[in-house]
Amino acid sequence: MTALILTVIACLFLLGSNPLIGQAVVYGKVENQLFNLDRSSNAYLPNAIKVYPDNLLNNDDLVQVTLDEQGYYRFNLPVRQPLPVMMEFNGKTLQLFISPGDMLLLNFDYSDIVQSAQANGTGALSNDLLIAFQQRYSPEDTDNEARSKRQYTTRQDYFAFCEDRNILEREFVLNGLSKQTYPPEFVNWILAEVKYRKANRLSAYYFTTEDPLMDDYHRFAASYNFNDTTAIVSNQYLLFLENHLRHLSKRDDISARSVRQVSGIPWVVRGYELVKLHFTGLYRQLLLTRMMMDIANEKYAETPAIYADFLQEPITDGLRNLAGARYATYTYPFDQRRCYQAQHPCRYVAT
Repeated sequence: MTALILTVIACLFLLGSNPLIGQAVVYGKVENQLFNLDRSSNAYLPNAIKVYPDNLLNNDDLVQVTLDEQGYYRFNLPVRQPLPVMMEFNGKTLQLFISPGDMLLLNFDYSDIVQSAQANGTGALSNDLLIAFQQRYSPEDTDNEARSKRQYTTRQDYFAFCEDRNILEREFVLNGLSKQTYPPEFVNWILAEVKYRKANRLSAYYFTTEDPLMDDYHRFAASYNFNDTTAIVSNQYLLFLENHLRHLSKRDDISARSVRQVSGIPWVVRGYELVKLHFTGLYRQLLLTRMMMDIANEKYAETPAIYADFLQEPITDGLRNLAGARYATYTYPFDQRRCYQAQHPCRYVAT
């Protein structure tokens, strides 16, 4: 079961045709659309909609569809299981929850996709509640307000704000869920999103403390489950786990942090080590993959050695392929690599 979930997470979206993968269709009309000037052709063209997975591991653009001149659009999403996606248009982003077989009619106004969106058709039940939630409690607006409060209020006031907002958000969701019978995948996901969005807001406070070694982060973290398999599809939970690694790295002793800073070692290298120290099973695989992908983005000489270590881990083919694709883009300047090898001949060998 774990392997199946991991494969699904790693391959949330698969381009191309595959009869084993379901299709979800989203279509509709954008009212009052305006045209943008394309400077290369000096012509006014319709806008485009971008849709991408709401997932820490694979959030590259999946689909980009240009509206026709009347504002109509349509796109097909190959999906394996119910999952969240982000739909971006004209500077605003709407979160949707799609399932194989959905035929979701989504109309909205050019000015604001979030506040004007209206869903009908197959898949509308879950998305009606999700859209209403975003219209009432915009995650982006709340996060901006939280960012301001972290800067200008006390810890007590900030935590009270996060708790109060979470109570309102949770009550709104539970009230909506009580009125209809919703798919269990959607129920588990949206409850996890609300729970761990609060956790991420609270966690963000600990990036602002003056002395990480003296604050109460570890006591805060002890109140959460770092192996919550019910939250596997929730990107908020995966972000919470990644932020936990960042916090642990910040709370290493001063000498260890100084060595990393002087040596120019990216934090994700320490993050990779921390995953191996603190995680097992499902989330060990996910987080090692995430750290490996980020390490591959760094111009860091020991990346090949870390990738070789990663390949020794018992990780599913889907996750291994994600990391491998990112590692294929890794480059390191030859002169810097040669210099690094001279200083650390036993730690890194070029291949």
